[in-house]
Amino acid sequence: MPARFSSADKNGKSTLGPIVIWVATRPGTINLELAQDASSDILQILKGYQVEGAVVEWIEGSVKKLAGPPLMDITQHKDPTYSVRRPFTVALGMPIATKEREEEDASGTVSFYFHEGGDSNKVFGVTNKHVLHKDVSVDYLFGGAGAPPQPVRLCGDRRFKSAIADISNLVTNGLSEAVKSTEELMRLQNEQQSKNPEQAEDNEDAWSEAIQELSDINKKNVRLNAFSHDLHTHWTDITHRNIGHVHWAPSISIVPHSSLGARDGYTRDIGTFELEAAKFQEHFRGNIVDLGEKYGRMELNKKFGISDTTGDQIPPDRVLRICGVVERKFLKMSVHYDDNEVPVFIVGKDGNTSGLTLGRYCGLEAYVHDENATPSRSIEVAIFNYDMNSGDFSTWGDSGALIWTSDGRMLAVLHSGMPRGFYDKTHVTFGTPAWWVVEQLKAQYPNADFDRTSYFP
Repeated sequence: MPARFSSADKNGKSTLGPIVIWVATRPGTINLELAQDASSDILQILKGYQVEGAVVEWIEGSVKKLAGPPLMDITQHKDPTYSVRRPFTVALGMPIATKEREEEDASGTVSFYFHEGGDSNKVFGVTNKHVLHKDVSVDYLFGGAGAPPQPVRLCGDRRFKSAIADISNLVTNGLSEAVKSTEELMRLQNEQQSKNPEQAEDNEDAWSEAIQELSDINKKNVRLNAFSHDLHTHWTDITHRNIGHVHWAPSISIVPHSSLGARDGYTRDIGTFELEAAKFQEHFRGNIVDLGEKYGRMELNKKFGISDTTGDQIPPDRVLRICGVVERKFLKMSVHYDDNEVPVFIVGKDGNTSGLTLGRYCGLEAYVHDENATPSRSIEVAIFNYDMNSGDFSTWGDSGALIWTSDGRMLAVLHSGMPRGFYDKTHVTFGTPAWWVVEQLKAQYPNADFDRTSYFP
C-alpha cells in the first residue's frame, strides 16, 4: 500500500517525505531477514519504473471487516446483563432509525418480521413509513443491485446513549455493592472472636454468607464490565449498527377496502426493510416478544385477565411467540374478564421509548377524519391506557410497535396517538389492524411467510 506524508517544521512550513510502500503481514508470518530481502526486490522493481528515493516499511496486522457485531440473543433473567441487552437483541420492539433521518434523531420500532418466501432467502422487518422516510408522500421501492441503499440502524443516537447510561448505572451500582459487602466482611471479621458460643456460631454463619455474597457480586461485576466494554468498543460507531436497508415504503394514505363504504379506508403507514443476514441469522427466533422484568409472570396473567385454569398463560420464560392475527370478525370479541366479571380486551406492546406497556382495546372501530384525503375516514384500532396509574400506552418513538394479545396474535401496528394536557401525554393510541397490514404485505410479497422460527429454512 503506497503512502506519502508531509511534516511541518517549527515555522509551519510543510515538507513532503519520500514515497512509502507499506507492506502488512499477518502477525508472526515474517522475520527480519525475509523483510530485508523482499524490500530490496521491491525497490529494484520501483527503480525499473524510474521511482527513486522510495522506502519500504513493514507492519504486522490482520484485515478485519468493520460491519459490527451480530445482534444479541435473549438471556435468562438471572443474567446481570438481561435488562440492558434488550435493545440489542433480535426480539420485536427493536429500536431503529434510518440514516436519512439521523440528523433529526427520529426513531421508531420494529413491528414484526417475515420471510419473502418462494425461492428467496430474504427476510424483512416491518415498521411505519414515517419512521423510514421524512417525506411520506412519495412511494419508494429499492432498485436492486447498483441502487444506493438507504441504511436502517439499530438504535438512533439518543436511544444508544440511553442504553450506555443504563449499563453505566449498573456498573456503578455493582461497584457500590462490592464496597458495602467488603465493609461487612471486615466488620464480621472483627466480631468473629466472640467468647459467647452462640454468638460465635452466628458470626461464623454470617461470615460464610458474606463471603458467598461478595463472590456473587464480583462475578456479576465482571460480566457487567465486559458487557459495557463490548458496547463501547463494538457498538458506538453508528455504522456498525446497520441492520439492513429500506426495501418498500409506499406513501402514507387512506386506502379503500372492498368491505367498506366509499368514504372509509385503512391507514397505510407501513414500510419494509431487508435484514442483513449476518446481523440476524445467529440468534433469529422469528416473531417473539421479550416481556422483560417490568411485570412478573403471575402479575401479567392477572393484568391480562387470564385465569389459572386456562391454557394460554404467559410462558414461564416470559418470551411470547407471535403467531397469527386477530381477524376482523373477532375484533369485537373479548376473551377475558376482570375481577368484576366485566369482559376486557387487554393488549400489550413493546416500544422503542416506553418499553412494555399494557392497554385496553375498546372493541369498537374508531374513525379518524381527514378532509383532504379520499377516502376521508380511516378506520383505526384504538387503545386506551390500562388505568389511571399505569402511564401512557405509547409515546414519541414507539411508532411501528406491534400491538398484540396475550395469546400472541397480532392486533395492530401502532402509528399515532392523541396527546392531551400540558405535557402532551398520550390519551389514545391508534393502530392499523394487523389483518389488513398482512393483506397489504402479501399483495407486495405474494409468498410472504410470517411464522418461521429460523432465519434460513
